Amino acid sequence: MAEKFPEYIKLSDSTDWDFYCSNDDKYHDFLNDNGFMKLDTPNHDYWDDFLLEIWKHEEFAIEVLIRTDVNSYKNVFESITPGNFIDNLWKSAPHLKGGINKSQFKANVCARFNQMFLKIDLPF
Repeated sequence: MAEKFPEYIKLSDSTDWDFYCSNDDKYHDFLNDNGFMKLDTPNHDYWDDFLLEIWKHEEFAIEVLIRTDVNSYKNVFESITPGNFIDNLWKSAPHLKGGINKSQFKANVCARFNQMFLKIDLPF
């Protein structure tokens, strides 16, 4: 998002990094070999419909999200407008400072992404 909206998002030492990829053994092997651990998350209440797994780096603030359909997710991700991102999807948005309920925010983000998935032409 920093690349997409550089006027709003500034990188810092505390920036967390999120990446995504498809569900493929080569990516699992790469993540295993490079210090990532698959998170054991029995509660999937805040997972959007395309999310299968979350891998977190042992040392750095990096997560990799394994997705069922990376092309559709990419289309949705690229369609996000600055207003939608700032108002609804950015946990560090200035208007949310100090008064954010993390559980509710995660639920809202999940619902927003699922709504956006419905608006694209899915390949199935």
